[in-house]
Amino acid sequence: LLKTAVAQANSYLASNGYSAVDADQIEKLKKDKALVYEEQTGGQISMIQWIAQSLNADVYLEIDASTTSEAKSGNFYGQAIITVKMFETSTGQLLGSQPYTSPKTMSRVDQTDAVSNALQSSVYAVMPVVIEQSKTLLSKQYASGIHYELTIQKASDARVISSFRSKLKRQANIAEVSTRSQSADALVLDVYFYGKVDDLSDLILGMAPTVTGMENL
Repeated sequence: LLKTAVAQANSYLASNGYSAVDADQIEKLKKDKALVYEEQTGGQISMIQWIAQSLNADVYLEIDASTTSEAKSGNFYGQAIITVKMFETSTGQLLGSQPYTSPKTMSRVDQTDAVSNALQSSVYAVMPVVIEQSKTLLSKQYASGIHYELTIQKASDARVISSFRSKLKRQANIAEVSTRSQSADALVLDVYFYGKVDDLSDLILGMAPTVTGMENL
């Protein structure tokens, strides 16, 4: 039944122009990568978040559901209570959450069919609400660019760092650069950038040789 709910969610996403990872692929990764997950994360983040990160997904969804059913006068009735949540992959931040209780659905086939219909209709009703919640939050959050954390190891020369930071601020699509922490071992910068992480990486590596002292970044 939960597979039915997930399939309905993926169907909604696909029909509205979003790309989604097939649920069977997720289940396979859960089995195949269990040991790697433990080694890499120590259980500090959920496995589904870790899988979403490994697949470079921007967001991931979780569907929680409970169902009831009954047979009455030759007909079968089902009802679903669900909550759909959407999370940002890199941080696990909650972007949207919507509970929903379906009306009772009737089937002449059996109780499983009645419950399946209730689940599918519930997911279809909730998906646009959660997506809109997430869009609203992300549009506010990314108004000043996407936040990235840039760590430069063994960055001890203050003049070189100042020059690098100043030049980075002037690059295209960079909204803001600020120092979070600085020590002899590492410099940590908060960078707000309009673009994907690969674009930022290419920009930094392309710029670094033009800053004296950063040629080997």
